[in-house]
Amino acid sequence: MNCGIVENDCEFAATLKARLLALPDISQVHVWNLAETFWRASWKDLDLCFVDLGLPGISGTELIGRLRAASAAFPCIVVSALNDDNSIVGAIEAGAAGYIWKGDLQNLAEVIQIVNDGGAIISPSIAVRLLHSLRKRSPSVPLPEILSNREIQIFQSIAEGRTPRQVSALFGTTEGTVRNQIKSIYKKLEVKNRVELMKSAARYDLLGEESSR
Repeated sequence: MNCGIVENDCEFAATLKARLLALPDISQVHVWNLAETFWRASWKDLDLCFVDLGLPGISGTELIGRLRAASAAFPCIVVSALNDDNSIVGAIEAGAAGYIWKGDLQNLAEVIQIVNDGGAIISPSIAVRLLHSLRKRSPSVPLPEILSNREIQIFQSIAEGRTPRQVSALFGTTEGTVRNQIKSIYKKLEVKNRVELMKSAARYDLLGEESSR
């Protein structure tokens, strides 16, 4: 895999680069300190890009929006120390495939696997704030009776920011079983990734009240 990092904190960028290069599937890691420099570079051959939001000049959110407008084929994951509602919702709406608070960036291999599988990853602390922010924007509606009780539990767990591995440990089942159940939830709710699932969770107020079923 060919990864990119857009980060103006040189020490953090160097640490993240070293951690990525230590992974067996990562062949190259390119670092840019400014969004402007990144935009002028040859970024179209990237497979994945980690983007900070608090960049001088063009912000990370604006950069992600530009990449989506340019139909960039690779996903962008926000890695930021910012965790205010406007930053979180703005980045997700701009097209970020995930939002990880810098203090939560631990298992990079799992992050990359989830995104490569077409999913999106959001830190648990960020997930709760995102849900509340999205929920304020529109009234909730009843959850359609198309999910089983276990699927509702998994839906809630994923919406809270847990990974498939964490969900499997929580319910005492295999990670493969959880991934299959997540695929079933995606299909039934007609969503494509974790970000769309989060929006559904907010729409159905999944964390606001317990399901009656």
